[in-house]
Amino acid sequence: MFNIKKKIMKKIFLIIFTLILGTNAESQSFGDILIAGLDGILQTDNIDRKINNDQQILLGAISGLLKKKSSRDHELNIANAQSTSITLSGMNSQMSALNGGILSRDLEGNIYFTLNGTTTKINQEVVERTKNFVNTPEIKNSTLQSYNLNELKEEFNFEKEKTFIEKEEWYRYNSIRYANSVFLNTIVSKYNISKDDIYFMPYIYNRKKKGIEFLSQKFSFSSLFDKAYSATVKNRILKVYNSQHKLNGQNEGCMDFTNSSYTGKGGFKYYFTGFDKAKSASGFAIFLHIKKQIPILSYKTKIVTTFTCNWSKDFEGNGYDFTDFHGIKRSFKKNNEIQFVTGYTSEKKGSWKFDVYNNSNGSIILTDSGLISEGANFIISNLSSENLPFGVYIYNITLNSYDNDKVSKSEKFEIIE
Repeated sequence: MFNIKKKIMKKIFLIIFTLILGTNAESQSFGDILIAGLDGILQTDNIDRKINNDQQILLGAISGLLKKKSSRDHELNIANAQSTSITLSGMNSQMSALNGGILSRDLEGNIYFTLNGTTTKINQEVVERTKNFVNTPEIKNSTLQSYNLNELKEEFNFEKEKTFIEKEEWYRYNSIRYANSVFLNTIVSKYNISKDDIYFMPYIYNRKKKGIEFLSQKFSFSSLFDKAYSATVKNRILKVYNSQHKLNGQNEGCMDFTNSSYTGKGGFKYYFTGFDKAKSASGFAIFLHIKKQIPILSYKTKIVTTFTCNWSKDFEGNGYDFTDFHGIKRSFKKNNEIQFVTGYTSEKKGSWKFDVYNNSNGSIILTDSGLISEGANFIISNLSSENLPFGVYIYNITLNSYDNDKVSKSEKFEIIE
């Protein structure tokens, strides 16, 4: 399948090379290609719709380069992610063409093609004809605007999006050294947290074991306040909460501020492991409840692109790219095969529903449905225009993931004489 892609790319390059060297005798050997593609586009209004998408896009890029103001930056992508891209940027508006060639525009508006170190000026007659090129040529008798293939290519992007999930962590705050002190607001500012995210775990010094015994429970300011049995204790808690009193340092955290700073009494008593009676705490270990926003890359349930074409084939067998869809258009003649293409991404599995409506009366012409999978994928439905009356139709595609994340998009197509 790689050879097929290579041949397509080679044909595009030959068209561009012929366009540039139109007066060269050697270029006449590509006359058949010109008749099928560029001659029809540049010289007549009756355009051969069999010209492939890359040829249309490349010609549109040339036209854009000719019309582009030298002070404005613009970018156009061609083929797929593995193909060479066209980039318009800077004062001289250079753009990378196929096979390493460079198509460039100088400040006076002249167009040049450079390949392997040799630069050729494109003759003015070709330049003038190309200025009038429309990216997606109009079809005779059509009433709908043609697709802008450059825009379709730009939206053909199935990358993951950055989102954030909240991760909760407990952090032991041990920065208050013995005999030092700190206001609560200092901790709040340093860690960008709320006062209510600061918790206190009572501990006691066990002389028998010569070690520290921690209570298994943490207390917030609100739970300490609710636990207070007197106005005096409530007042002590409020003064620390409002940064009127400091937290006094202990080796394991801070002193028990519910007790009197003079007598060490009057505060709460706790039942520590290894003690028969409730005891006053020797102090509080300080814990910060920190909520972090962690960035992750994931697919969101969304319709990336949807359009109609004649047919498609994954030539390389590694997933569709834009060049695998042929005859992209909104206007179809009788006996044409119509393919409805929807590219989507989804974080969850779910279902899809596809409906085609008659634009004049809203009657349903076709209904299709199926399952969506996680990641980036395509939904392709087919319809023959043979039995459809002339006129405009609307199709709608709806995705509904299992977590009820629902998205929908509608487009128009038509059957013409």
